[in-house]
Amino acid sequence: MRLARRDIGLALVLGPVFLLPATPAGGCGCPGLGLGGWALGLVNVLPLLGRSHHPLAGVGVMTGAYAAWVATGMPIHLLQSLPVLVMLYALGSSPLPARRKLLGLVTPAVMLGMTIFGDFDGDLLEIAYVATVFVGALALGAYVADRRSTIALLHRQADELQAARRELADRAVAAERSRIARELHDVVAHAMSVITVRAGVAAHVLTDRPDEAARALQVIEATGREALGEMRRMLTVLRPDDEDEATEPQPGVGRLPALVSQLEAAGVPVTLRVEGEPRPLSPGLDLSAYRIVQEALTNTTKHAAGTSAAVTVTYGPDHLALEVIDDGPPAAQPVPGQGLQGMAERVALFGGTLEAGPGEKGFRVYARFPVRS
Repeated sequence: MRLARRDIGLALVLGPVFLLPATPAGGCGCPGLGLGGWALGLVNVLPLLGRSHHPLAGVGVMTGAYAAWVATGMPIHLLQSLPVLVMLYALGSSPLPARRKLLGLVTPAVMLGMTIFGDFDGDLLEIAYVATVFVGALALGAYVADRRSTIALLHRQADELQAARRELADRAVAAERSRIARELHDVVAHAMSVITVRAGVAAHVLTDRPDEAARALQVIEATGREALGEMRRMLTVLRPDDEDEATEPQPGVGRLPALVSQLEAAGVPVTLRVEGEPRPLSPGLDLSAYRIVQEALTNTTKHAAGTSAAVTVTYGPDHLALEVIDDGPPAAQPVPGQGLQGMAERVALFGGTLEAGPGEKGFRVYARFPVRS
C-alpha cells in the first residue's frame, strides 16, 4: 500500500496535537508518559497513515487505542479527539457501503458508555458534545461521498451523451454521403449507357456514314467529359454495397416552381425569382441545387411556421447562386444539425461555398456553385 502524502502530513500534524497536551511541556502538570505511554499515543495517531485506504480499520484501531489510553489513566484533553474526528470523516466520505460506514458510530457509543459507567473521567455533557461532533463528521463525510458519486454519474452520463451525439452525427454524414452517392451513381450510369449506345452506333456506321459516326463520337466525348467530372466528385463519397435499389429520376432547378407551388398549397407563402439567363447544368449539380433549396424551405416550415420565404436563383457567368431567406423570429432559427450538414456536404462536393445564419429579418441560406462556361 502506497501512503498518500496528505495522510502522512495529517499524521505529522495531529501526532503532536494528540501527545503534547499529555506531557509536562504541554502544561498538563503530570509526569512523563513513559515508553508505554508514547507507544500507546502513537497507536492513536499512526492509523491516519491508512486514512485513504482503510478508514474503517483505522476507526476501529483508534477507538480501541483511546479506550486503552483512558483505561490506563493517561491524561486526556479535548484536542485528542481530532485524529479520530478526521478518521470518521474519511470513513463517511469513502466508497464503502453505508452499512459498513455505520460501524463508525461505535466510537461515540464507546465514549458515552465509558463516561456513563465511570471509566472515563470527564464531564458527561462535554463528552456528549464530542460524540455528537463525531456523528456529524461521519454524516458530513457520507454526504460528500454521495455528492461525489452523483457528480461522477453526471459526468459519465454527459460523456455517454456526447459519444452518442458524435455517433449520430457520423451516421448522419454517412447517410447523406450515401444518398449523394446514389444520386451521382444514377447520373454516371446514365452517361455510361449513352456512351455505350453511341459507341455502338459509331462502330456500325463508321464506313458507310462517317458524318453520323462523327456526331456519335462527339456525343461520346461530351458525355464522357461530364461523367468524368461527376466521378471525380464521387471519389470522396462512400456508398454501402447494399444500396443498389433503383431510384426515380431526380429533380433539378427547373422543378423549383413546382416545389414552391406545393409549399404555397400547404399554406407557406414562398416567392421565387430567377436572375440571369437559365442554362443547362450538370445533372449532379442540378440535383444538389434543388435539394439545398428544398432543405432550406423545409427548415422554414419546421422552425418558423407561419412565416414567408423568398427564393432567388442567380445564373452568373461562371457560377450558380441560391439564396433562401425567411422572416421568422430569431427564436425560431434552426440550430446546426443534419439538414445544414447535408447542405454543406452537397456544396463542398462541387467546390462551392455555403453560408447559413441569421439574416436581416430571419434565417438566410446562401449557396454558390462554380459553373464552367
